[in-house]
Order: sequence, then structure tokens, then C-alpha cells
Amino acid sequence: MVKTTVRRLGGIGLAAMILFTEAGMADTGFAAVMSPVNAPVTVTPFPGQWKYYGQTRKFIEDEHYSLSAEPAGFSENDWSLGLASEETGSQPFILQYHSENVDASKLTLAANAPRFEIREYKAPVSVDPDPEYHNISEYTIPAPGNYEISAGKDSQGNWNWMSELEIEGLHEGENDITYYLRSRENDNTKNAIDQTPRSFSVLVDTVAPVLSSLKIEDVTDTAAVGSVIGNEPGKFYYMALPTSGSVQGNAVTADLIQDNVASGRCIGGYGRVDGTGVGTEIKLTGLMAETSYTVYAFMEDKAGNCSPVIVSESVTTDKTALSGAADVIGEPAVDNTLTAVPRITSVDPGTLSYQWYRIRLDADDAKLNEDEDVSGDRNGLPAEDGEDDPAGRELTIDDAEPIPGATAASYKVTREDIGCRLIVGIQGANYSGYVAGATAAFVPKLIPAYSLPVVAKKNYSPTGTLASVRLPAQWSWVDDTLVPEYGNEGYRARFTPEDTAVYKTVIVRIRVPMTRRTLKKSMVRMKASMAYTGKAIRDNFTVKDQGKSLTSKQDFTVSYQNNKKPGRASVTFKGRGNYTGTVKVSYTIKEKSIENVTYICQKNREYNGKKQSAGLVLKNGSVRLRKNQDYTLSYKDNKEIGRASVTVRGIGNYRGRKTVRFSIVPSEPSVKAVKRTSGAFRLTLEAKQKVTGYQIYVSPTAAFPKKTTRIFMTTGTSFGMDNLAKGDVYYVRAKAYLSKDGKKYVSAYSKAKKIKIK
Repeated sequence: MVKTTVRRLGGIGLAAMILFTEAGMADTGFAAVMSPVNAPVTVTPFPGQWKYYGQTRKFIEDEHYSLSAEPAGFSENDWSLGLASEETGSQPFILQYHSENVDASKLTLAANAPRFEIREYKAPVSVDPDPEYHNISEYTIPAPGNYEISAGKDSQGNWNWMSELEIEGLHEGENDITYYLRSRENDNTKNAIDQTPRSFSVLVDTVAPVLSSLKIEDVTDTAAVGSVIGNEPGKFYYMALPTSGSVQGNAVTADLIQDNVASGRCIGGYGRVDGTGVGTEIKLTGLMAETSYTVYAFMEDKAGNCSPVIVSESVTTDKTALSGAADVIGEPAVDNTLTAVPRITSVDPGTLSYQWYRIRLDADDAKLNEDEDVSGDRNGLPAEDGEDDPAGRELTIDDAEPIPGATAASYKVTREDIGCRLIVGIQGANYSGYVAGATAAFVPKLIPAYSLPVVAKKNYSPTGTLASVRLPAQWSWVDDTLVPEYGNEGYRARFTPEDTAVYKTVIVRIRVPMTRRTLKKSMVRMKASMAYTGKAIRDNFTVKDQGKSLTSKQDFTVSYQNNKKPGRASVTFKGRGNYTGTVKVSYTIKEKSIENVTYICQKNREYNGKKQSAGLVLKNGSVRLRKNQDYTLSYKDNKEIGRASVTVRGIGNYRGRKTVRFSIVPSEPSVKAVKRTSGAFRLTLEAKQKVTGYQIYVSPTAAFPKKTTRIFMTTGTSFGMDNLAKGDVYYVRAKAYLSKDGKKYVSAYSKAKKIKIK
């Protein structure tokens, strides 16, 4: 096959055709120039064209394609450039002919023409349906703003786009609706169709709910409480009307109930039922006393369906409730008389009746069984009673036990009332309900009669506890692990009565008479000798009795004799508190070896041509020793650079001797001058006497870290470095040293010099 490329030649009006072979033909290696012929017009689409699915596109010359020549014999209305398919993906271009005038052989699509891309469109929005139930079979959902909506293609394959989607034939329950969106945005997405099916659900409920129960159960003079049960979740309304009223039962409709509740023109209200079969409470307030009422109610489910109106049984309110309060005067204790004082107005006192009750509270039980502690403190004062705390509780007769025969305004407390609070209920002959008063505290147990036991005198022992002190029957120590002491004011003991239901357990103090224990020398532990410390020796002992340590100033006092200088010293112990007697214990203070004191000295001294000292400081603990009073010094080899020593000899209160060694090192060098040249520097050190040489330290930082610091050795006083980078900074310092007897003696560092390279 031969492929032909046509190129227009400006100003000639002829077409030069270049022929070349394609695969399957032998390549001749040359091109032939032929005579002009009537070549077909080639349509070449431009590459990189695309659109979204659903958009239409009219292809225009020089905007979407180019022609190799002007068509002859037909016009541009006789044909057009189109696409082989309108589906998403890469689609080929095609030529479409609209007239018989077009000779297909004279108009062709360019070989290897680029393809057109139809892209998938995804709408960024969706519809927002009402999630609640509906009681209709038709539903309309609007399209989102700047979008059209469709249920999909019809049987002819056409889309029906609308501003809202009308749905018919909905069935009871959940209905799944599928829809599609087309963009009407004024941008490059206009008319683009999102082919992804979307869906939402429409919930339909056309069945009326049912209120299965309406009960009024708790009725007072002005209020009532009841319950209502519905067969499904929803909202209910209720209204109470006098049974003998002018409105007939069949005239009460759901609309009437709802209007009256909404406007507040009736006794009623509204609430919600959950459909579980559990009743929802309703409350009626503002009722008239001694009047019959009927309650009407209906419910509305989520879809708006209303139940039939349900009617309760007729209920009658009580007499007018007695109002007011009552006080109980008197202390609630056995054999005391309590008096009820009503605070009720407009009621004849002669029409009132009384009933006394007792009630036991769990919160009171712990306090009821507390011990009666009259032991007081160490000075014999009685312990304070804690205040009773009724916790602000309002007591009623509902759970209380009536006391037989206690029907007067006054009541005498008995032993049966112990542990209980007492309540009086007061009723009126022509009234409903009652008023009540109550004691602020429970009736306490009685205090039993007892006699304090007498305890025999005992000898003090640091290990003897109250457990060894016997008490009579019904008595026990509160804490029998305590050790009774001499001169005690008594220890807490408990008396337990035989009848603990009526009588309290009492705690008192019982004195335990004690004799003092004699202090003995065997109780003292002390070293036979101690080294001189330079100050008075104190607290160099322990005192124990039967394995227990005794305490100074509590069990004994101490005085010291000759307890500073070497020689014979003593400590005198005098009994105190639980102990009596005096004990004297002696020991020896010995001279201290000069070798066992603390030495502080200079490790290195700088050479200056004079004799050097070690700068010695000697300490015995915190006491500093005095030269020529506690010790003497003699130096050796302490002038020239090298190893020196000093011999310390103890005198006075110190004995023995010790040699301390130190070094004399060269004096610290100094930088005399620094000369900087391009890429180099040279420094001169001040010459030092009696040195072997110098150690030069060079670092890029003032801290002279070990890793980056270079060390140079020189025997002269001049040192330099070259081949350095301009602008670099170096820090330089030096040490002087002397090699002597196989050892190197090194001075301290000179001051560092900062050098910036030119």
C-alpha cells in the first residue's frame, strides 16, 4: 500500500506528492515527483480534545480540525466531523455525510488521526430526602441547585431530565428510589451526566396507630397521675374534662384535643410513646376537688397518621388536701414525752386526729451502734458528741410503722423506739391527706450503769503491754498493745453491757498505777576508747532496756565530764520519766594519729626561683588543725622544678608523721606577639627559664574540644602555620614543659589567643 502526504506549495497552485513505502513493501530508497492529480481533501483532528459524558460537541474548522485543501464540488454543510460513539472512553473520529453531493473519495480522515476522550463525570452533590415516614403513595424530590434529575433512560434510550423527580406507586414500608444527575453549572461541566446510579429511601406508613391503654391511677384533690400505651412510637395528646360537662364523648375529636392542648385552654398535655408496651406517664394538675373527670387521648405516628380517640374510665378527685406543717417538741429519748404542734390555718383543732409512727433509717444504724466515749482527752475532759445529721431528709408516714394506741397529741418514748425516728401524722375530718412532723434525731440507746475497776500497781517494763493487765468481766482495753507508763492518767477501756440492743457500749479511762524502773550500767553501750576529735565528744553511746532503745530527755538526762582533750572522760546518766537512779560510765580519749586526718594540698606549684609550700590544710572532721600547735612541717627539694615533699609531724594532741609529695612545674607561658600574613600566621612566646620546650594547642573553637584540637611540640619560642583559608578563625594556647629524671613537668595553659586568617 502507498501512503500519500499532500503539502501545499505557496504561490504555485499545484500539489507536489511524495511517495514512500510502508511495511510490507520494499523500500526503493528514493522518492518520485509525479505530475499534479486531483488528490482527496484530508481532515486532520487536533489532538488532546475531550468532553464529559452527556455533553454535545460541534467540531469547527481551525478550532477542532484542519483541512489539507478547500473541498471542491460540495460545501461544509454537506458533511461534518463526528465521533464513532458517545460512550465514555477513547473514541475515534468519523466523517458524517449529510448530502449526496459529497464524493467520499474526495474527503478522507487523516491516517493515524488522534482519538477523542469522553470522560466520566462525578457530581459532587446528592439529593436530600426527608428521612421520616410519609403517609402518601406519591413523593416528589427536587434536584440539587444547578442540577437536573432523572430516573434513568427510557425504553428508547433517552434521558428525561427534570427539575424535580415525581415518584408514584409507593408501597407500605421502605421504597428504594434510583436517580441520576446532570450538571447545569455555568462552567466546563454544563450538561455533563453522572452515569453512576444513586439511591435513597422513602418510608411510607399509611396505617393509623392505636393507643391500647389509658389509665388514671393516682388521684388527689387537685392532681392525678396515669399512663398511656401506644402500639408504635409517636406523639400523644391528652385532655381531661369533667364527666358531667356539656361536651359529649363522641364530640371529642383529635383536632379538638390538639387545639385545646396547643392553646393551653384545657387540663392536659402531650408526650411520646415508644411502642414497647411500657406505659408513659401523664400528669393532670389544676383539677377541682371532689369532681369526676374523664380523660381523652389520641396519638400521631411519625408519618402523621392519627389514632382513634381513646377514653378513660371516670375518676373522682379527693376532698381538699390538708395543708400546713407540724413540729415535734421534745428530746427523742426513752421516757421523755414528745408533743405534736400543728401549724394549720383555717381548720378547727377539734377536728384533727393524731397517729404516731416509728421508722428506722439505714443511715442511722452506724451512729446508733457507736460507743459512748466519755474517756476524754489526756487532761480528763469528756469527748464532744458529734451532732446528729438528718441529712435534710423529709420523713413521711408512707413507709413508717404505726405505733398502736399512740393517737394523742403527746407521746411518751419507750424502749421499743430505740434506733427509730418518730413521726406524727395529723389528719382533718373534712380533708384528705395529712401533715407530718418528725424528730430530727433517732432515739438513742441508754447509758448503762457501771463502776470503774481498780487495777493493782505494776512495775514498769518497756515490753510490758496492757494485754498483761487483767480487767473484770465485761471490760476490755481499747488498745492492749500500749505500754503503760509511770504517772499515766489512764488508758481507754470498753464496758460492754449485757443487753446491747438497749444499752450503749461505754468507753472510759482506767488509771494503771506504775512503779519506776531503776537505770543500770548494763543498759549503757559505749566504746572503751575514742580518738581525739578536736572538740567535745557527745552522744557517743546508746541506752537499751530489754532490747528497746531509751530516749534522751525522755527516759534519762546526760551530763559530760572531761570529754574534749585526751585522757579519762565520763558520762553520767540520770533516770527520768519511767526510770530512776544515776549511772556513771567512763572511757578514754586517745591522741589521734596525724596520718588519719584529712589532707588538702596543692598538687602543682609554679616555679618562681623561690622555695615553694604545698599549701597544706589539715582537718580532724570539721576541726581545722593549727600549725606548730597540732603539727610541724619540714620541706625537701621544694625550690627547683621537679618532685618535692613535705613531712608532717603530729604534736600536742596528735602523734605520728606523714610525708606528702607535690610537683614544682614551669610557670605559665604567654603569647608575646602574633603576625598574620595571607593564608598564614606566626606567633612568638615569651621565653621561660628552665624549660625543655612548649606544647602548642590549635583549635577552631574557644572550647578546645579534644576531637578537633591539634597539638604541636616545639623547643623554640616561635610557631607558625600556613596554607590556611581566608576568613577562618583559630584559637591558640600553649604550655611550657621540662623533662627531668624521665618525667615531664608541665605548666598551666597560657591565655588563649584568637587569630583570624587574612
